[in-house]
Amino acid sequence: MLENCTQDSIQPISIDVRLASIFSLYAKGIVDYEHMPVIKELKLPYVLKPGEYGLARTVEKINQQSSNYGMLFFPRSRAERIGLLIQSGVMHPFYKGEMIFGIKNIASHPIRLSHKMGVAQVCFFDIKSNCVPLQHLYSHGKVM
Repeated sequence: MLENCTQDSIQPISIDVRLASIFSLYAKGIVDYEHMPVIKELKLPYVLKPGEYGLARTVEKINQQSSNYGMLFFPRSRAERIGLLIQSGVMHPFYKGEMIFGIKNIASHPIRLSHKMGVAQVCFFDIKSNCVPLQHLYSHGKVM
């Protein structure tokens, strides 16, 4: 269900997930669904400047083979306390791949991001009805 997870990551009601990589976004002109920004993987450790936004990928990989649960993705309180804004979201049943999320420095100071830094957590919940597997462009941990 959750690969690359450590025993230390298991919390009472959630599982902590760690930073594997970060990507910067570059665009010329206006960005929309037709004109997506270009992404570039950055080397960790990386210092995220105030106001800087990027995409991040987790070390942990989801392999949901069942339709009876979903996951909510939340920032860790420690990340919030240093000024990191972690975009939260939903992981649908049958999702497979790394978790991709937005990350932004909303503080007035630079923040060092390092490999395997704990930045977010996932919470599982039961689904009582039948679900249809979701297939979309960003399945399987695809960044863009």
